[in-house]
Amino acid sequence: IFTEIILCLVKFFLGNQLILTERSQTRINYDITLEIKEFTDYVLPNTALEDGEIDANYFAHIPYQQNFNEENGTHIVWLLEVHHEPMGVYSSTYSDWSGLGE
Repeated sequence: IFTEIILCLVKFFLGNQLILTERSQTRINYDITLEIKEFTDYVLPNTALEDGEIDANYFAHIPYQQNFNEENGTHIVWLLEVHHEPMGVYSSTYSDWSGLGE
């Protein structure tokens, strides 16, 4: 049983506030203390987890993680489903989706 989980977050992830709010409930309900460590990119949370520097991370959807594992030889597994923020497609060249063609 974990007595502490170090939870990784990327700085620009909107769910950070949710995790910080839930930290006290996790301690009360599950006797787990969450130590929050923020990362600023999408690679460090996985390499830190694979290397054993942290116990868990919270930032990637399942297809991203599966692809990361395949490309990097990591062995990170999905533990539970959590909410995810809406994602978008952005361009500095096109102002409309139809401009992309087939």
